[in-house]
Amino acid sequence: MIFAFQDLGRFESGRPPLARAIVSLRYPIVAAFSTMQAIDPIQRALSNEFPELRAGQLNQIQLTVNASPGGTATSQQQQAPMPIWVFGGGASEYQVIVSPSFTEVSVGQAYRSREQFSNMLALVCDALLSANAGLATCESVTVRYINAAPIADGWESWFRPEVVGWIASHDVHAKQKYSLSQTILNEATVEIPESERTIAANAVIRHGLVQGVGPDVVPQGQGESFIMDCEITLPTPQSFERNAILDVFRAYNHEIARFFDYALAEEGRQYFEVRRRVEA
Repeated sequence: MIFAFQDLGRFESGRPPLARAIVSLRYPIVAAFSTMQAIDPIQRALSNEFPELRAGQLNQIQLTVNASPGGTATSQQQQAPMPIWVFGGGASEYQVIVSPSFTEVSVGQAYRSREQFSNMLALVCDALLSANAGLATCESVTVRYINAAPIADGWESWFRPEVVGWIASHDVHAKQKYSLSQTILNEATVEIPESERTIAANAVIRHGLVQGVGPDVVPQGQGESFIMDCEITLPTPQSFERNAILDVFRAYNHEIARFFDYALAEEGRQYFEVRRRVEA
């Protein structure tokens, strides 16, 4: 496991600060996913949950850094835009982006449960494979949860002191104060729930007081907020198989939930209305 925190079981929040949950699947380039012909079976497989399809482009810039005796030179090269396909419009408010090199499943504040997200991810995996486009390898799986709590009186007491940081100290006097910390944890292992198997994991955790959260995370945007942004990546390639990908999601979701549970102080549990989930 990444975190040796006490596992108190699953929980629910009556006032969840979750802004966005994202799962990204990266794979070797599948050229067919740039064509309508390959997207057609995917659209048909997703049509019940995602009735709308929009075509777009992802602009790419390649940054080159050259070190020389006279100093360091950098150059930027504009690459051809990558076509992307954006599925949405469903009652669940989920969004799916499919491109030749990655697929992303995400949802904002309409997130309900790990099971709901897992079902959506399974649907998307099956739809991608239904295209018979030669998708065989998943190079990496990234699970990311972005929590963004709007600042209110007493926010400093919602989280453990080591999570909030010294910027919340009453000894720091400034009309405006912002801070963002990043922790990188590599070469860890995570247990798959209800299994004796473990998988590799690299984690990046960002937390701090920020001026605002953009519309790419919260649709209407959000002002001053304390964020906890946790992402865990499977760094080793594996076969593109639905059940294997779902195992990774469940394992990483469990670790991220344990970190959030640990980060809360008792005042935060009350503010976010955290209660232990009773399993049937």
